[in-house]
Amino acid sequence: DVNVISVQMKKNRPGMLLRILLSPEARGKVEEVLFRETTTLGIRSFEVDRVSLRREYIDVNTKYGIFKVKVAWTSDERPRVYPEYDDCKQVARAKKVPLQVIYEEIHAVAKKMLQE
Repeated sequence: DVNVISVQMKKNRPGMLLRILLSPEARGKVEEVLFRETTTLGIRSFEVDRVSLRREYIDVNTKYGIFKVKVAWTSDERPRVYPEYDDCKQVARAKKVPLQVIYEEIHAVAKKMLQE
């Protein structure tokens, strides 16, 4: 993951904060590239932990078609449904239906599937 954030530096100078999440194995190569390709004189680095929910992918068959959906499970085993945005947008445009309608249909069908 890479993020570029506009920041205000010392003496009110504009600057850019580049934030990169990477594996420890890639650190050395990325540092080399940053020193070679940017004006930076130093790099701050630190390790972070990531906690994530258990997840799986399911196919949800709706009246608008079949959608690949990510389901994340909370600690109390309640599912959270995340349809793939690009797929929903494409179908919404093709069928001339609001994107929100596509999302609602996917959520309703997925909820029924997951309760069975």
